[in-house]
Amino acid sequence: MKKYNKIFIAIVSIIMFSMMTCNKGSNNELPNNSSFQIISVINENIDPRPSFPETMSSKTAFEYLRDKGIIVGINLGNTLDAVDTWTNPERPIAIETAWGSPKVNQAIFNGYKEQGFQIVRIPVTWIGHIGPAPDYKIEESWLQRVAEVAVYARNAGLMAIINMHHDDFYSPGFGGWLLLNKVEDDPSIIDQYEKMWKQIAEYFINFGDWLMFEGFNELHDGNWGINKQLYNILNDINQRFTNTVRSTGGNNIQRYLVYNGHWSSQANSENYFILPNDISVGKQIISFHYYPSFDFAARNPNWGTEQDKTEIDNFFDVFRSLFTNNNIPVIIGENGPYGYVNHPENFGYNTAYVPIARQNRLNYIDYFYSRARENGLIPFYFETGEPEPSSGNLFNRITGQPSSPENAEIIRHMINAINNPIPRDRIGRSTFVDYWHWHTYSDVTSIINSSQRYNVFTINGNVLDTVQYAFAGCIARPDSATLNKLRASTSVSFKVLGDGKTYNFNIATSDILDYNYYYITFQTKNGEETYVTINFNDLTQPSWGIQKPFNKSLIEHIQISTSTRGAFSLTISDLTMR
Repeated sequence: MKKYNKIFIAIVSIIMFSMMTCNKGSNNELPNNSSFQIISVINENIDPRPSFPETMSSKTAFEYLRDKGIIVGINLGNTLDAVDTWTNPERPIAIETAWGSPKVNQAIFNGYKEQGFQIVRIPVTWIGHIGPAPDYKIEESWLQRVAEVAVYARNAGLMAIINMHHDDFYSPGFGGWLLLNKVEDDPSIIDQYEKMWKQIAEYFINFGDWLMFEGFNELHDGNWGINKQLYNILNDINQRFTNTVRSTGGNNIQRYLVYNGHWSSQANSENYFILPNDISVGKQIISFHYYPSFDFAARNPNWGTEQDKTEIDNFFDVFRSLFTNNNIPVIIGENGPYGYVNHPENFGYNTAYVPIARQNRLNYIDYFYSRARENGLIPFYFETGEPEPSSGNLFNRITGQPSSPENAEIIRHMINAINNPIPRDRIGRSTFVDYWHWHTYSDVTSIINSSQRYNVFTINGNVLDTVQYAFAGCIARPDSATLNKLRASTSVSFKVLGDGKTYNFNIATSDILDYNYYYITFQTKNGEETYVTINFNDLTQPSWGIQKPFNKSLIEHIQISTSTRGAFSLTISDLTMR
């Protein structure tokens, strides 16, 4: 992906890179590479490369990623892939700070790790650092800088991917040379590609299995079209990438390699893409990019229809059936969604849309990352790094911390959704007639303020002076269709962001009176978002009122109530029926 306010790429670009895991747990430790030399201080006088080969796993890529619990990644975007096209238009050159990101340090990788990411894709553009034919020698200083940055990732406990990024970008004046529609007429392109990958592979030959290679980024013909002839060229490039890396020997014989298809639809990938022949069995990963949410984030803040969700489901289903079901891992090498911000590319920006876009962005992330996990796909957010306001920024690249409270919430939703995927059949706002309406009655003295945010309710600063013979809580009344689903379910789940206190989950049925209900308590963590699952078999009745066995076919509505006195603060979202 390009710097958003400099180069706008409209649509999705399919890069196929597979990285599925069936492991529902999370084991973030890297292999025990006893031969690895951690370099904590990096400067121009230190060669960042290990002096002897690090450990390489004998496992297939599918087994390796599964066993390590690798389920979510992030891109160090708009950094080593950034290109200065204006200082000297005749000689574009990749410069790490060209697009607004600061020089990379150890802190940003530590931050990625602390926030829950496990692998980082480091896009690298080589334009401006390549010598003339016939050798196409890559500048040693640029290779060293790429290695330094990769070591930052390793020091933080992250796996990493390096690639050949904007070298395949077609825009005039950009310096791109790896252009799909010119390969047949210019044999020097393939010659340069093979010689460059030979140099890259040889330079990184001693790095261990934590470092992976990706052959190219978004290879296409400049018009984003595709046909079988062009795909044959793309397949040949992937094969040459494989042969070149393997021919360098050493650790590169067993290195995990990432393969991309064309930007176009999954049907084209299904019909035309051919996985390269490889002397090392099972060391291949597939990648694709997914940016349809780009329009939602930048121009249209609305998202969440059944059609929107089905589009994601259908797209993911192809990669699951073709690859992950066959033990070939798949990653979503780049994805958004980006934020709704005021910049020149966002025509018709309206401040009134900001809260809608913000909530829909969270809804999108919850759905996208949950469905990715359910389909065994590993998503990599393309984090752009430049200062706010930026549609793609999430982190302060100097400190390694989230760059704003809103971005911290975005990150939290990503990690929670990937670790606790939500089933597709969830309850939405429109399914309730009276959605989370707060009630008080009896002799309670309280201040109840309800703030509704689509399918989320939040209460803050509320005070209960007494809870005896009183009730303060919210009632969600399903419409008829949702009520039927609820009565057919055996459990419900939801996300809570709480205050460390205990709350009641109540279900009212039509056969009991005197304010009686079936309930179970749940505990919240102060300031932490967690998932709560309520099994109907665990519900009990209070000691007062009519005692009857629970009959879920008579469910009328759901209640959430406080169980202790004092101030309370609770956010609940994504109520799901199972």
